[in-house]
Amino acid sequence: MSLRVAAPTGVALVLVGLNLRLGIASVPSIVDQVRDALALSSAAVGAVTTLPVLCFGLAAFGAPGLARRWGEEPVILACLALIAAGIAARLIRTVPAFFAGTLALGVGVAVANVLVPGVIKRFSRRPETMTALVVAATMGGAGVAIALTVPLSRALGGWDRALAVWALPAVVAALVWAPLARLRTRDAAVSSPVRVRGDRRAWVLAGMFACQTLLGFALLAWTPKILHDSGLGQGEAGVLAAIVMTLGIPSAVLAPLALARGGVTRGIVIAASVPWWAGLAGLLWSPAEGTVVWTVLLGLGQGAGFALPLSLIVLEARDARHAAALSGMVQGIGYVFGGLLGPLAIGALHDSTGGWEAPLVVLMAVVGAQLALGLAVVSSSASARTGTRGSGAACPRPADTSL
Repeated sequence: MSLRVAAPTGVALVLVGLNLRLGIASVPSIVDQVRDALALSSAAVGAVTTLPVLCFGLAAFGAPGLARRWGEEPVILACLALIAAGIAARLIRTVPAFFAGTLALGVGVAVANVLVPGVIKRFSRRPETMTALVVAATMGGAGVAIALTVPLSRALGGWDRALAVWALPAVVAALVWAPLARLRTRDAAVSSPVRVRGDRRAWVLAGMFACQTLLGFALLAWTPKILHDSGLGQGEAGVLAAIVMTLGIPSAVLAPLALARGGVTRGIVIAASVPWWAGLAGLLWSPAEGTVVWTVLLGLGQGAGFALPLSLIVLEARDARHAAALSGMVQGIGYVFGGLLGPLAIGALHDSTGGWEAPLVVLMAVVGAQLALGLAVVSSSASARTGTRGSGAACPRPADTSL
């Protein structure tokens, strides 16, 4: 792979990352308009947000098989087409079209989520840096969608147009990605599947990612309510909750770069957990005082917590095929258990106790579990480097050109 191809690959990966949350994060800010226009029940409104997460978990398990059959680059191109079509379907303004589009969008994002680490592993000599850029683009895209969808609804004259406009970045990404898909053939089609379920480190990473998704989706679902119940207006609480996603970008970039500089160390794992604990503790003990500080800390924890397990997937993988298999297992388990069960469990705990103290304590305990699992990854990685674990040999750097 020449330098001429490597640089466009980096740009294309960033564009793919940008589209992994745009179509999903744009909906919550105008979900009331969608509900009224389509006459949706409360259960249907809940499905609008849970259906993509369900796709994230279930479709992730099948992504490595698609990559073996067709190659990662062609499948990612198909994912971008699904994302664009799913978002554009919202222009039809019917309930079946809206949910069919949401399903297509969720599947496209889920499969691309899994396969991007494998492409990074193959093309990048500095995978931590490339992972940082992709994660930053993903989180930045979510922040942009949250911030601009309501103004777009006013400017374009409708919620459907405001949501559909986010299909355009997916079209641009597909056009940039298409030359890479033509270069890739089914070179993995005759190879056997990579088995990762017997690898202890894969399960530890899956648990770590499940903790992160539980924290992230619980934060997304309930932070506005927590802030509103503490005395903030709904508008102010919503703005602060949206800022959390944007504030995660710096830490999402710094966490992989720290891994690139110092390797997988206990200090990095601990540093990624401290903002979570501090932000949750602030909401527990003084939600109405220092709210901006707690919001900043939660954003930093969200960014680092999201980037760290994704970076570890790339670092722990032996090659691109192993990265795809590991990513499919880790994200499948993480999104099914963390993304779906987390917000429901936290909401049920709030309803049963009548307050937010118990849910916040549980979330702090989840941060502790995430830290323990992260430290276990550090320990197993150190053992692999010293050769004490035969199944976890140190991962070689790919020989391809750097990004």
